[in-house]
Amino acid sequence: MVGSGQTCLVFLHGWGGSAYSFYNTAKGLGASYRLLFVEMYGFGTTVHPSVPLDLTAYVDALKQLLDSLTITDFILIGHSFGGRVAIKFCHRYYCPEKLILVDSAGLKPRRGITYLVRVATYKLKKRFGGDVSRCGSPDYRALSPIMKRTFISIVNEHLDDCLASVCCPTLIIWGEEDKETPMYMARKLLKGIRGARLITLPMAGHYSYIDNRVDFINALGQFISED
Repeated sequence: MVGSGQTCLVFLHGWGGSAYSFYNTAKGLGASYRLLFVEMYGFGTTVHPSVPLDLTAYVDALKQLLDSLTITDFILIGHSFGGRVAIKFCHRYYCPEKLILVDSAGLKPRRGITYLVRVATYKLKKRFGGDVSRCGSPDYRALSPIMKRTFISIVNEHLDDCLASVCCPTLIIWGEEDKETPMYMARKLLKGIRGARLITLPMAGHYSYIDNRVDFINALGQFISED
């Protein structure tokens, strides 16, 4: 926990990130807030799980952490995979004071012909004993077998039907050049979460909070300070 302010900001990193993912950016908010940087199982310095996890396991772990620290009033900020956890937390438990989704994952993606061909090729290779060691992204191939199964479970769970559970003031922040979670996903979040607002950051991709740090901090600070 960092800072001594009254409002607690809880930061959830993206896939492959750590407790330090938001650290340098969040320092731009000053000392007016308490900052909690959550590091999820299998990332950073945390103990790697001995069995594959699903999204619910990460959500339950977040709830247990907040309970152990007696944090009940907080603002939840999730990037990419952290956004998945934040959305399902609202659906499974309760909504925070405010929610900020940054280039969030979790919605059912549009699948083009290129993706379908890759999947079909992988299935054929696997069925007939072909080499599938180079299938998938470099990040996926670098995962341990357990984390690969965790990753597959998480990306195959779509949260479109959970959006109606989000009933707190919500800000969606998106990089205009995000290719990993394209802009149509931001618009789906905007449509699915009642009263949500969308801010797009120019010259920013999937890590918009790093690519355009100044505009991100300004948008975050203004939203947090609103009554």
